[in-house]
Amino acid sequence: ARGDIAQAEAILQDILPEHQHSAEVAHLLGVVREQQQRWPEALVEHRRAMRLAPDDVSYATVAAHAALQTGNAAEALEKLPG
Repeated sequence: ARGDIAQAEAILQDILPEHQHSAEVAHLLGVVREQQQRWPEALVEHRRAMRLAPDDVSYATVAAHAALQTGNAAEALEKLPG
């Protein structure tokens, strides 16, 4: 929220070992990667969030956005709920 991406990344990396199965942590790591313009890595994290919380449509939406940013429109459409 304060725009300190480096600090956010450090915090998330510190808690990751304890929260490997947290969709929220995966999502937030994806958001950090987006802010860093590291779209392929963001997509990896958003895919992980989707796997961890398959019923949460918000994770599918951000994964679709990241897929579009990597130039993969087909995957983006595939991720959107039907």
